[in-house]
Amino acid sequence: MNLHTPINDNAIPAQRQPSVAPRSILELEADYWRARAEWLPLNAHWKPLHDVAMKAAEAAIKALGGTSRVQTGDQQWAIASAIYDANGATAAGRAESQVEVRMDNALGQLVDTPACSLLELAAKARLALLDLHGIEDAGAVDCAEADWPEHVMTKLVLDIERLAGRRA
Repeated sequence: MNLHTPINDNAIPAQRQPSVAPRSILELEADYWRARAEWLPLNAHWKPLHDVAMKAAEAAIKALGGTSRVQTGDQQWAIASAIYDANGATAAGRAESQVEVRMDNALGQLVDTPACSLLELAAKARLALLDLHGIEDAGAVDCAEADWPEHVMTKLVLDIERLAGRRA
């Protein structure tokens, strides 16, 4: 090492880099689907709690607003937070969010990893269809009834999956 070379504190010398191999797209896809399977019931539990809490908070703020007891945004936030906590939406939302972070991390890593095979490209395309259009199974889409962007993306995913051997 040259003593006159500036040191980059953010760089990790090669000998200290972790020896963990990069995760494959198929491993990341499996991680994503496992996290999604865990997230779906958590989201289904949280969503109605959230909706009820928000409606109750809006009603309470509206009712109290006319009495001038609730004047500031901080006071309104305190009311909404108390109702949200009381009905369990805060705890349910926290659990749902923790799993959603794992799902998003797997998806982000998968998107940033270059595909090295048609099977990996099919995995990326399938998750793009889900993320962009909310379509979990391209084979279940009636392309004649789909909007044009969904039609195009679904046909693309079906072709890639067929070439990769995931569809007949």
